[in-house]
Amino acid sequence: MQRAIAIGVLLLAVALPLELARASQKAYEGGKLLSVYSPEVPFPMPLPSGQTLTLSMHFGYRFEVQQGDVVYVGSCQQSEYRPEWKVGDDVHFRLKKYKLYLKRPNGKELMLVFLLQAKLGPDGKPTTILKYKR
Repeated sequence: MQRAIAIGVLLLAVALPLELARASQKAYEGGKLLSVYSPEVPFPMPLPSGQTLTLSMHFGYRFEVQQGDVVYVGSCQQSEYRPEWKVGDDVHFRLKKYKLYLKRPNGKELMLVFLLQAKLGPDGKPTTILKYKR
């Protein structure tokens, strides 16, 4: 009986780390980077004269990744991104809940806030929103 328990403990000690290592591996999908841009955000400033001066500010970046006939869109703050890709590059990404992760060339990840997933029509324009952040 003790020998059976010892064998069971030994098997568990060997199998558990292997299962944890397998679970921690991240599965990426391949895609193509369609665009990286920084959308303008109007910032109105009231002047003492009563008029308003509107400045254009850039606070973040928006990424579009295409996989087949589907496009994934995510965004990050300007301080989180440094140019690592150019439009047209093949990229690896994964989607987890409301986060879109791009695998960086150094193996680390750039975390994006997932905005939407849309099906593209024959003209390359989005036709149907499949999933979006609420």
